[in-house]
Amino acid sequence: MMNENNKDILILGASGFAGVECCEWEELYRRKQSYSDNPLNLDDYKLVILNVVSLYDNLFYFIGDLAEKIKEELTSLLDNGGELIVLACPKRTKKVDKDGNLIDIDNYFWLPDDLPIEIVNKQGKNIKTTFEFPWAKEYRSFLKGYNFYINAKTLQPILVITDENGILIDRRRIEPIKKPRETLKLTIDGRKISIPISEALANEINNSNKQLWMREIKKIPLITTNSNAPLSIKLQYYYYRLKPPSSNVIDRIYGEFIILPAPTEKTIEEAISFILEEILGVRTTTPPPEWTKDFNRYIPELKKLEQEKKKVEEEIEKSERKKEEKEREILAKKDYQKLLYGTGTELEEITRKVFQELGCKLREPESDEDLAIEFEGKRGIIECKGRTKDIIPTNLRQLIYYSTEYKNKNQPVKAILIGNGWREEHPENRGPIFSDNAVKEAKKIGIALVSTVDLFYVFCRFLEGKVTPQQIMNKIFETDGVVEFNGLINASG
Repeated sequence: MMNENNKDILILGASGFAGVECCEWEELYRRKQSYSDNPLNLDDYKLVILNVVSLYDNLFYFIGDLAEKIKEELTSLLDNGGELIVLACPKRTKKVDKDGNLIDIDNYFWLPDDLPIEIVNKQGKNIKTTFEFPWAKEYRSFLKGYNFYINAKTLQPILVITDENGILIDRRRIEPIKKPRETLKLTIDGRKISIPISEALANEINNSNKQLWMREIKKIPLITTNSNAPLSIKLQYYYYRLKPPSSNVIDRIYGEFIILPAPTEKTIEEAISFILEEILGVRTTTPPPEWTKDFNRYIPELKKLEQEKKKVEEEIEKSERKKEEKEREILAKKDYQKLLYGTGTELEEITRKVFQELGCKLREPESDEDLAIEFEGKRGIIECKGRTKDIIPTNLRQLIYYSTEYKNKNQPVKAILIGNGWREEHPENRGPIFSDNAVKEAKKIGIALVSTVDLFYVFCRFLEGKVTPQQIMNKIFETDGVVEFNGLINASG
């Protein structure tokens, strides 16, 4: 196996190897969350080296939540001709609490479901290599004995159904069955194969307009016990296209899955370096053993350089904190742009923020209005409407109803409608925000109609210090119909 592009290689469960991507299990969990800005998909790589040894018990609870996703991506990796190499260790099972129920989870939760492989814990000493792979014989020297073996049951063929682009639709195991049955007859690499299948499956193969493939897995023992129990195996995935045929040739793609026992005579780091260099032909550097730290004191000026590096790192960290601070401030300012495109709760929240900035006090709404405000003794109620078209009379009904309720309680308030009409259009290309009938209705009842575009512009002038909150709020409280801010927006200050 050779990989020309080292960026296509991922080491999962280890770090510190130059020239390839590395990801610890804890990092995988973070990068699999929806909020991650650096997501990681295992099937984006051509080869994954998976270190089971570093999958500690305390990680089961978290990583186990990702089990189905990891299985799916590893299956996709192998389905598409990728390679998976696993550094294995004895099976460990742990009980974890999931939604109030105790369930068992083990360190092989990631193993694809359609691979009938079982790790059986057992100790022994006598080991032999069985296949003529030079690297397998060399890896044998990494092992003094064994503490598990692999039970790889009979691997039945799998029927894989894809669309014309090769995207998976379904996969199912082809199990030998009794009558009634049909026979799937194939000639592959000169071998004649007959597989008993159900009549329904035969009809599906004959009548489907999708691509049909048969997956066959060949099992090759690499290292075994003296009694031939596999300690290391290679599984080769072969895919034969059944339909549509390609001329008279059945296409074949394949992936590989190798399980190696973790070394007993070398470190995991040395084992991974061996895999990279001897199996994959990738040049890399060996991470220094932990004990090399004891020899740092003999190297002149090393301590001074490390202190200088630490100082630089502290300065970078300080700069990063300042950068994050500024980014938060920038985002907070950009929030005001939601006036131009927001609707629903989003529009309500930014409207609340703007009126608070203008010095309005928020009052507890007495009805279901979006906001109740007070400014220098004047009270108002606000409804926010975001529409892909203009604001029409029916959009005023709720506000009219709430306003009437206040009047009936002898609590006069100014009714204010914040309207974001044509919100999906560029503000400069928008038509009238309020329809003529809505404007007539507002004037008759005494509602102030505030365009979010105008509110955005005049609020920016306030932030510049060009207009005062009193100028803005007085305009709103004194207007029946559309509030015109042009004089304030164009004010020179």
